[in-house]
Amino acid sequence: MIEPDGGQVIDREAEAELFRELLQFADQRRLFLISDRKHRGKTTLLRKLKYQCDWSNPRIPCALVRLDDLQDSNPYALVEAVYEELQLAGVAFAAFQQYRDAIRRRDAAPFVSQGSANFGGAYITGGQAAGVIANVKVAAETVVVNAATAAWDPGLETLARETAIREFFRELREACRTQTVVCLLDTVDEQANRTLVSWVLEKFVRAQLLDSPDPPDRLLLALAGRSEQSLFPPYRRNYPQRVHSLEGLGAWSNEHVRAFLELNRPAGATQWPPTDVEIEFLRTRINSGDTLYRALSVIMVLYTAEQ
Repeated sequence: MIEPDGGQVIDREAEAELFRELLQFADQRRLFLISDRKHRGKTTLLRKLKYQCDWSNPRIPCALVRLDDLQDSNPYALVEAVYEELQLAGVAFAAFQQYRDAIRRRDAAPFVSQGSANFGGAYITGGQAAGVIANVKVAAETVVVNAATAAWDPGLETLARETAIREFFRELREACRTQTVVCLLDTVDEQANRTLVSWVLEKFVRAQLLDSPDPPDRLLLALAGRSEQSLFPPYRRNYPQRVHSLEGLGAWSNEHVRAFLELNRPAGATQWPPTDVEIEFLRTRINSGDTLYRALSVIMVLYTAEQ
């Protein structure tokens, strides 16, 4: 099945209108939860919402990331992917970018503590820092202490990534004081790494948005996931004023089915388009729970077999 870009998405006008309403920030709703069975169009809906943001006037910075597409399941990879899309749309993350560049260079300097202190009249002996023993007699009132060069190891990598993530969230809060920002996260379900999904729900959704005493003012976060064994119910139940939940996408008309089939027309099909009876049959199957893939496979079999 062809994955259309945001400008080709069939239907979903009701969902897009709801999204536009949430972007007005007229109430406390900041989390948009979208759930349905697999292959029911959640990903294409998110693409439509991103297209809507990208081509609004003025443009609304929007990041769309599939959790199961990330090559690295570490939360830093997700934050970096969101950063890359938002900065292309004009959101500045100067401090995060500096940390990101340092991580890529494996440069420990930005993540190692250094500073100064007043030791007037003090006498220090037997000091140890970063494995280096030093006996120091202080003559000056103020001593500047620079940490010894640190080796880039897994522990420092973890510290660096955590530091960069904290800075990203700080800068995101600052950006959202003056402009609207949208983050769309797809496959927040069993398709993605379980640890990453838990981090998204606990460290991003709850810590930064729902439970934070200083949440981003104009951030709209949308999550899409399969309704089978959905992780979303506790958020709907415990944050009714902050969450808007969409459980099941809207029904299709015959015209929606025709447009969908035209977008996915079998190559070389001579008997086209499908008849009204076939269209009605497929519409009934889709609205009763069949996946779009299964509906399309019926057409593929019928029209490929006739060649």
